[in-house]
Amino acid sequence: IEDLFSDDFEGSHTWIENPSSGITWYLNSPCVSTCIRAGDENASIDRTISTVGYSSISVSFEMGASFSPGNTMTAQWSPDGGATWNIMKQINDGDPEDDGNLHLFTYSLPAGADNNPAFSLRFVLAGANPTDEAYVDNIVVGGMPN
Repeated sequence: IEDLFSDDFEGSHTWIENPSSGITWYLNSPCVSTCIRAGDENASIDRTISTVGYSSISVSFEMGASFSPGNTMTAQWSPDGGATWNIMKQINDGDPEDDGNLHLFTYSLPAGADNNPAFSLRFVLAGANPTDEAYVDNIVVGGMPN
């Protein structure tokens, strides 16, 4: 498997942020160095990553949260540039990953992610408490060359 895309948020990033996102660079625990923190009631980042020429697409990332009731953090992928979204992982208040730490997740995606110029990723915090936080770091998209 070859890496098609990776972002550890150590330098500038090229994600699209929700205009009122509340997304910030975060330099403290739980991040080893820098990650994205969503610390607002609703926040999201997304990015289109071409997988043309590759199949057996996989996505790995670290994600975690520190929530009160009512919030969720969701990792999603889209085969059509964001017209529809498929959930890879969702962290809800009270889940084991709602512990203020980063957790590694790896997913093998279905064929709709293969050879796709409109493949997209999105990370969304939705909730009711602006003091809650969710974290994303070390995102890698990989695939097998065709």
